[in-house]
Amino acid sequence: MHSHFLLINIVLGVILTEVFNVAFSYVIIATLLTYLYYSFMCVWKGKELLGRPRLAVVIKSFFHLRLLIPYVSAFAISVLQLEYVIWLPLVLYVCLNWRDLITLKNMTLKLINNPNIADI
Repeated sequence: MHSHFLLINIVLGVILTEVFNVAFSYVIIATLLTYLYYSFMCVWKGKELLGRPRLAVVIKSFFHLRLLIPYVSAFAISVLQLEYVIWLPLVLYVCLNWRDLITLKNMTLKLINNPNIADI
């Protein structure tokens, strides 16, 4: 299943360079689009296994807004060639996911300080 995502990525890259004549540095757009499709399909298949593959439910849950905003901003910056604001998606991601990042930091420190809590 995963090999067709690589094929999609390669085909999109070739289309961008050969059909739309974009510079090679903008081929990353193919990866952005492929990842968006991959994320959508992961949620779709998961909902399908649960017996609830309704399109509205999948769209609502496949890319949370706090992840979608930095992602779309990165895509727009790439397409519009706004290199001077390339830092913006990272700042948006950190701001929108601050609590999760702090939780991850605390859990990592806890595991480093007391590795026995991970023993099963």
